[in-house]
Amino acid sequence: MRMSPANRTLVVFGFVNVMLLIRALSLVKTSMKYNKIIIISIVLTVVTVSCAVSVYGHYLTLGMILIIAVLSFIIFSTGLNVRCFKIFAITVSFIVLAGGFFVNPVQSGTAGINETPLAIAIRKINANRKGLWMTEGTNFYIPNYIIMQGVQTVNSTNTYPNIALWQKFDKDGKYQNVYNRYCHISTVLTKEPLQDKFQLIDFDAIKINLTTRDLRTLNVSYVFTKNDLSKYSTENIKFEEIYSDGYYKIYGIKDIE
Repeated sequence: MRMSPANRTLVVFGFVNVMLLIRALSLVKTSMKYNKIIIISIVLTVVTVSCAVSVYGHYLTLGMILIIAVLSFIIFSTGLNVRCFKIFAITVSFIVLAGGFFVNPVQSGTAGINETPLAIAIRKINANRKGLWMTEGTNFYIPNYIIMQGVQTVNSTNTYPNIALWQKFDKDGKYQNVYNRYCHISTVLTKEPLQDKFQLIDFDAIKINLTTRDLRTLNVSYVFTKNDLSKYSTENIKFEEIYSDGYYKIYGIKDIE
């Protein structure tokens, strides 16, 4: 836990708040006076709208703000009145379902990820000859895009650390405090080994500096990158460009006997 970003706990607190809300509502046995319910609901609605505008003001339109205000008032006024609990439950259920229904990809589908020329090329290449993939010199989310195409990727986001794999480069455990965590992994190819093989970029992001010899150790077959890797070819290993869309490139690794 000490290696996790502090703001990730907001998800936990949010879930606990929902549980507390349900429990608190179940304990309400008496109804407040109508005037008091209206006043409290208006105050809570103003606070909710103010917080929403403060955090998401650059995104919200006037129509969105009005919807937030109306739904907030309905939730607060019905939640405080035990005789309107059914209306409260229906309203909350509607918001939960609508919030999930209008989120991409439920609304727009997955074609924007799976039907692009790049995605099709990745699946086609791997279908012809299956192998382990690696991304190089890209942002941390690119490896996750690769595994969405159904191919194995060595540096996708590690929910649990692959200790056995990384200890191949860290036999004495010098860098275990770096890679022993939930983390996004970016890799960079270097011609010569750097002093630090593993570098901590953020609480949940690391960078691994690899040489062409390290790729053999990992048994990598394909490298996805935006860089020209032909300069890393040696007498024993060759980087062969097999796809390019003008920005991203895919190289196949070929051992030279």
